[in-house]
Amino acid sequence: MSGVAELSSGALAAALDADPSAVFLDVRTVEEFVAGHSPRALNVPLYVRSPASGMVVDNEEFLAVVRAVVPRGAMVYCGCAHGVRSLHAAWILQREGWSRLGNLTAGWDGKRDFLGRVIEPGWVEAGLPVSSGEGDERSYRALRRSAGAAHA
Repeated sequence: MSGVAELSSGALAAALDADPSAVFLDVRTVEEFVAGHSPRALNVPLYVRSPASGMVVDNEEFLAVVRAVVPRGAMVYCGCAHGVRSLHAAWILQREGWSRLGNLTAGWDGKRDFLGRVIEPGWVEAGLPVSSGEGDERSYRALRRSAGAAHA
């Protein structure tokens, strides 16, 4: 599937600075987001931890929350830990009608080779702005509530 721009951490930071209306969608788990995130990021995890099993499972509310909080015409940049989940999220959004999409290729932690060595620095290693905690109105809890998602 094509149509998703691949961006380095520096390129994404510059794109966000240039377009205040752009959305940075952090699709990592709530726990990952709380540990550190971009101050511009909205947390809508692609996967969540099941209360019953503790296992990570598909977030069945992902699209409902994104539909409620991300305008269809907005430029949407997706990010995760290493760039894989975010690319998957971008493809889902593309299939659902979003057309202006980008992916943070190295993610939060950086792209690594098969030995675990960083081959492209992620957001943190690039020295870009980092916030921690839930992120107030940018947290998944707040976004679910504003979207009217079940069990908000």
